[in-house]
Amino acid sequence: MPRGRVIHQEIQDGLGEINQEHRRLSQLIDEETERIADLVNGREGVYGSLAALYLPELSGKEMLKSLQKVQQTVQECFQRKQQKRSELEAGLSAKLTERKLVMERVQDATEILEARHQAVLAAEAELKKRFEADEDWKRLNGFCQASMRRITLFQERAKTFAEEARSKLSAYESEPLFTYLQKAGMGTPGYSPNPVTRYLDEWVGALVAYKEAKKNYDRLSALPQFIQNEIAVQENELAGLQSRIALVQERHAAEVGLPELQKLSEKAQAAKDELDRVIAQIDETSAKVSEELKNMDSTKDTFHRDALKKLKGFLKGETLSELRQRAKETPHPDDDTLVRELERIDDDIKEAQDRINAYKADQVALRDRQAELTRVERWFTRNSFNGSRSQFSDNIDIGSLMGGFIAGQLTEAALRHTLQSEQFFASRSHSHFDSSSSSSSDFGSSSSSSPSSNDSGGGWSTTDSSSSSGFSTTDSF
Repeated sequence: MPRGRVIHQEIQDGLGEINQEHRRLSQLIDEETERIADLVNGREGVYGSLAALYLPELSGKEMLKSLQKVQQTVQECFQRKQQKRSELEAGLSAKLTERKLVMERVQDATEILEARHQAVLAAEAELKKRFEADEDWKRLNGFCQASMRRITLFQERAKTFAEEARSKLSAYESEPLFTYLQKAGMGTPGYSPNPVTRYLDEWVGALVAYKEAKKNYDRLSALPQFIQNEIAVQENELAGLQSRIALVQERHAAEVGLPELQKLSEKAQAAKDELDRVIAQIDETSAKVSEELKNMDSTKDTFHRDALKKLKGFLKGETLSELRQRAKETPHPDDDTLVRELERIDDDIKEAQDRINAYKADQVALRDRQAELTRVERWFTRNSFNGSRSQFSDNIDIGSLMGGFIAGQLTEAALRHTLQSEQFFASRSHSHFDSSSSSSSDFGSSSSSSPSSNDSGGGWSTTDSSSSSGFSTTDSF
């Protein structure tokens, strides 16, 4: 099965292939640019030969001088643009080199992080063994579990009783005679009516069994608070037990070196996060340079446009047009050859410029692919798919995937989906401490750098929902 590091190397090779093709296209653009410059100089020489045949010496020299001046202006604009383009491409290449070096550090940081995390897991496994052999810890842990079950049962019954109490209290309060006697304060120290009223009240009280009803009413009113007070007592007892078991756990954890190992793991995670941030910053800068190159290839500044307009106007001007027309009208074969040479040069310049435009369009597509693949790589390493535990199924054909992606036959989303669906993490040699006989004191669980690894955090949970037993006093609720 391919390991994550191998797949990562294939992704990096894909980025290198894109960069190499981009450089090859830049070289072709430079070659075509030089060819155009040679053709322009050749065209100038042909026009000079035609002028020597048909124009007076002075006017011929003036025409050539004007042509040279206009062509020089255009060439200067073009050269400045090419210089700027070369600088941007050199800067982009430097960023890619820097990115590759940082990515090597990311790979090392991932391995260090996994080693540190593995050390934490080993310490947690040793800690579990110590707990299982520590009678004091098991006794305290048992008390914690029982206390948690009692509190849970109290809370469940308190909720049920509160609902029942509201219904029963409402029934008492809707009885007018009971409500009258209650408001009168019958049976309380403050009840002091005149003899007649007392006689009548006692008669009414006997009719509705007020004394028993009032006792039940008061019990229903007081029990919710009684239950909450009992829950508070149980929670205080649990807090005391948790404090005691935490001391035992901290002692054992210190003996196996877990706190220090966790700090080293956190430090390794922070180092990798920082490298991920640097990679993201490099990619952002590279994207801006790529966008500037794209804009440069698709637009011309005002001065460049004016210079080209003048050159095109000059080449279509009366003097040069007259030279071509006169050559066609004369029987001399020499001038016909010169005109055909001019036409060939113009065609060659157009073809060369078309090739340059095609190369630049290919470079734009390559830079888009490069930006997408760098995002895939950043996602890949951020999820630790390049780590030593990361593996891929034998079904994956990374060579075909990368070839299809670079050729534009596979989207970024499709590439990510395929990589993620074929990836898995090998089982660890140690697992996090997770026991049903655990306490609520969560002692520094370690973290994994891989959000896709489905690794649970360490620590010890007090929750035990397997039992519904509780204090027998709750049966009176």
